[in-house]
Amino acid sequence: ISKAADSKSDIHLALLSDRSSPLSSGLSPAQMLFNRDVRTTLPALQFTNPDHSPVLDKMRHQRQVQKQHYDQQAKVLQPLASNDTVRLRNPAGGWSKMAVVLRQTSPRSYIVRLDAGTMVRRNRRDLLKVTPRPRVFPTLDRQDTLDLQDAVMHHPDTPAADVHMDTDDPGSPCPLRRSTRIRRAPNRLNSMNMD
Repeated sequence: ISKAADSKSDIHLALLSDRSSPLSSGLSPAQMLFNRDVRTTLPALQFTNPDHSPVLDKMRHQRQVQKQHYDQQAKVLQPLASNDTVRLRNPAGGWSKMAVVLRQTSPRSYIVRLDAGTMVRRNRRDLLKVTPRPRVFPTLDRQDTLDLQDAVMHHPDTPAADVHMDTDDPGSPCPLRRSTRIRRAPNRLNSMNMD
């Protein structure tokens, strides 16, 4: 193209000549695409019936070598079942949203339902099976519950109306509550003049 630009000749004719020049396989890109010779200004020998079998054998061999290189690093992904919990691959990298597998539509394609309720179709390589984490609330014995109730009741920031703990059933999960940590302002704020 740069030679055509330097000699002020037609760029399209230069591209046509380039695409009709034979490669190392013996065929030109135009011959491989159209399965025939294209009309060009280049001088060329005319073959009445070219034999493409060596070229096709070479292409098959290249594909086989490429497959062997790919198979060295590839692994077979296990199929997913209905109601499996999965994460979806984030296009920017990593795994993002949680979803539930509804059904398999083809050997590597699955319909999944996101947390928002929308259903999407994803390839198996874009789904990561995860084990759902059960919600576990810590269980406290009776003495720990009484100690915790005493600490909350004597905390100066806790109003008395917020303190109601069920200590009758020691096996019941502890209700969600406020933290009992005493919060103090930093000393640097006490030394500032508020003028």
